[in-house]
Amino acid sequence: EHETDPHVWLSTDNARIIASALAGALIKLDPPHASDYARNLSRLDDSLRLLDRDIRDMLTGVNQTPFVLLHDAFQYFEKAYDLHPVGALENRAVGGVSAKQLRSLEVVIRERAIRCIAADPFGASAVAKSVSQTQTMKLVRLDPMGQSIAPGPGHYQAMMRANAEALASCLRLG
Repeated sequence: EHETDPHVWLSTDNARIIASALAGALIKLDPPHASDYARNLSRLDDSLRLLDRDIRDMLTGVNQTPFVLLHDAFQYFEKAYDLHPVGALENRAVGGVSAKQLRSLEVVIRERAIRCIAADPFGASAVAKSVSQTQTMKLVRLDPMGQSIAPGPGHYQAMMRANAEALASCLRLG
């Protein structure tokens, strides 16, 4: 129940830290190309700073809107952008959601008039679909891996933007 969220890359600050550590390791392993690694790191860092500003702009005005998650894989993203999920429908560490937990969450959804539920492409979408239909909520897909985005340069930025845009659109309904 209190496991650490492994999705550390869903924070641009963490992505910058990871990139810096990788560049440092590559520089040690391949000193003749140190200037290339440093230049690429600088470009990536600039790109990630811009991405962070863009996401903040996308979520401005909706980041305080409560929503529900299928499961909480976006804790780093939530913290970075001051988002406020009211709960998760399932906890993968314990194998899902109990009927009692689901009823409690449905009460919160009704009382707070929550209109957005975020699910990932891997989870038990039948649960999310059922809750979204019975509670008149919009169901949005957030993909922490960016599986629908072509691999290559800019994949991370495209994945983060797609998730922010999808969530912002869903939250505007609430």
